Amino acid sequence: MTPQHAQLAAEQQALLQALWMRDSQQASELLLPLAAGPETFTRRGMACYRANGLALAQRALPAAYPVLAQLIGGDSFAALAADFWQQHPPQRGDIAQWGAALPAFVGQSPQLADLPWLADLATVEWALHQVATAADVAPDLASFVLLGTTDPATLALVPAAPLHCIASAWPV
Repeated sequence: MTPQHAQLAAEQQALLQALWMRDSQQASELLLPLAAGPETFTRRGMACYRANGLALAQRALPAAYPVLAQLIGGDSFAALAADFWQQHPPQRGDIAQWGAALPAFVGQSPQLADLPWLADLATVEWALHQVATAADVAPDLASFVLLGTTDPATLALVPAAPLHCIASAWPV
């Protein structure tokens, strides 16, 4: 790796680290040595990045967890999304694939401890989200011929991925 690439990689890592810091002042301080422009631009730019990230989190999670968002309420879910964004930042560029850890996060939340079934509800919603966003699977047309030519007792149903089987003590 060239020195320029190493420097760019270090700057990108610092930006990512600053994005998910809880303290915006500390986040700005981390980036000041790397900034080429005036300090005020760096601070405002960092504030914009952080605000955009939180707004994105607060829009993306309700898309995957609409029932959970409705049950908790808009303001409470927005706060939950912001906390989740801080503690479980996206690991991929596709924000629609972010949120898999939310059921466990909800299950460990002291504020939601009196609603223990919410974590299982979130598990169901994430499974539905994965199924809804999965690529279509082409049917195996040749296997349909087997239905007319083979003893049904010898056939097995092989469901297409993603298939989820969820066990819950709650009627979710």
